[in-house]
Amino acid sequence: MANRRVRVVRSVKLNGVWKFINPVRAQRLKIANDQGRWYITWREGSKKEWERADSWTHAMALKLKKEGELAAVAAGVEIVAPNPARLKLTDAIEQFNEDLKLLERRDRTLASYKLVFETFKASCSKTYLDQIDRRDLLRFAASLRKDGLSARTVSNRWQSIMAFLKHHGIVGLAKRGDAPKFVEAEPEAYTEEEVAAFLAACDDNQRLLFQFLLKTGARMQEAMYCTWSDLDFKEKTFRVRAKPEHKFLPKSWEERTIPLEEGLSAKLQARQSALKRSSLVFPTRTGRPNTKMLQACKRIAKRAGLDEDKFWLHKFRATFCTWHADAGVCRAALQSVDNKGSKDTTTVYFKSRFRITACR
Repeated sequence: MANRRVRVVRSVKLNGVWKFINPVRAQRLKIANDQGRWYITWREGSKKEWERADSWTHAMALKLKKEGELAAVAAGVEIVAPNPARLKLTDAIEQFNEDLKLLERRDRTLASYKLVFETFKASCSKTYLDQIDRRDLLRFAASLRKDGLSARTVSNRWQSIMAFLKHHGIVGLAKRGDAPKFVEAEPEAYTEEEVAAFLAACDDNQRLLFQFLLKTGARMQEAMYCTWSDLDFKEKTFRVRAKPEHKFLPKSWEERTIPLEEGLSAKLQARQSALKRSSLVFPTRTGRPNTKMLQACKRIAKRAGLDEDKFWLHKFRATFCTWHADAGVCRAALQSVDNKGSKDTTTVYFKSRFRITACR
């Protein structure tokens, strides 16, 4: 009769000597579960086999698995040894995350992928990466929609999973039309009346910050990590560049130069003379990067009697572009401010006297 019995044993130190004992005896001796080592043992013919376990829970899981294998062998079922080269989904995710860190991707990128993988694993029960098929992708998108996420968010997370699969050489799972779609909403911009009321409710420091966002089209982190060395008051420009000390990289890894409106440049220069405690232009009271800009924006809007839900930082950037476009600045010029700039440019002004690079 084939051997089917599997035992759990412990290796513990008794009186300075390592001994194999039954877990029940170890419990009577009040030996903590995290002391010593755990094993499972069974026989294959007359030969005694061993396998190391990490803990009591792991040992019990290995015991049940091995008992199933021995029972299958006793019933005449052939057991195929697992392929060590076959990549598990969890290992593939771990490798992908490690590659992102080696490529020095932003913490925000790592955090967003973590959330994507958590939701994907919740909808996909596959163990191995090569088991994932088209229906797993469709179920993933359906589960996101069921959770009430917006169409844009569903699309973004779908694209993240597709990038993950492509990273591991898996392409062609989805058919044409499978990718979630969303309607590109028109960018929201503040009205002149909203901006006037908002700025009137600011103190001097807050007003300069939000005028900077409005008149440069800067993103939140670009303003957060803006230093005095980024500003050229002679040429009246603001240089967006990497800040390794703050782990900040410009979007798309591209540095760019943005013109400064004359009045804004003068106010910033005056602030530099009065503010000497930090290399940052808009620091906290202790000289650190200001991570509370959004909260301040909401409080100011509420203080001004405006709907705080309709106020957020990136909307100042959208307003920058919208107002300039309404004033006749061509799209290529706005893109030049967003990227590296254009040599074939001239300076134009419109009613708010914002300085902008524009096509001839």
